Amino acid sequence: MTNDYMNLYIRLMHEIKRRHFSVTTSFNEPHRLVFKAAVVDHCYLQFRKILELVAFSVLSANQQVLRELHGSVSRDYHAEKILRAVEKRFGPVYPRPINQVMDPAPGVRARFEDIEQGFLTRSDFSILYAQCGDVLHGRSPFRKPMDFDDAHSKIGVWFGKIERLLNNHIATIVADPNLYLIQMNGDIDLSPTFTVFGRRSP
Repeated sequence: MTNDYMNLYIRLMHEIKRRHFSVTTSFNEPHRLVFKAAVVDHCYLQFRKILELVAFSVLSANQQVLRELHGSVSRDYHAEKILRAVEKRFGPVYPRPINQVMDPAPGVRARFEDIEQGFLTRSDFSILYAQCGDVLHGRSPFRKPMDFDDAHSKIGVWFGKIERLLNNHIATIVADPNLYLIQMNGDIDLSPTFTVFGRRSP
């Protein structure tokens, strides 16, 4: 059953890849969307969708234990609320970005080293989600105008942090002793993959 859940996780990751690519295209070829405000709107819409997909991927990979949560969580679309509800009950479930170091020692195929910086942290997730809402919601003419230059200047930073978070990461499966390595596999047409590693007994 876990494989079924992880296959769904992989499908969501593939959608993230496509939306991530859409950000690249619109940011690097702004003439397609005519003017800066439209580029900003498009990119932050994709960021918001990506964050929602990250939250949904956590739900999909943990369906067995998440039955303990109130049913409304599975019907919610607010990414921050979804993660907070799961974390409150089960602890950290956020993706864990890693570098895979091959052949580190005799008899060991690889070891995982945690990436310490440059990725979208859990607190970054909250900040970006709020910023997406600020960009995308209608703005009263009596409020301070949206600073599209500032929002535009941050697109490349957010893009890079999301990529570093998800490119190679460990998916957290509650109460599962195995490690699930997710690899996004570069090319837009290639599906991400997952590999299961059993933990060694101490």
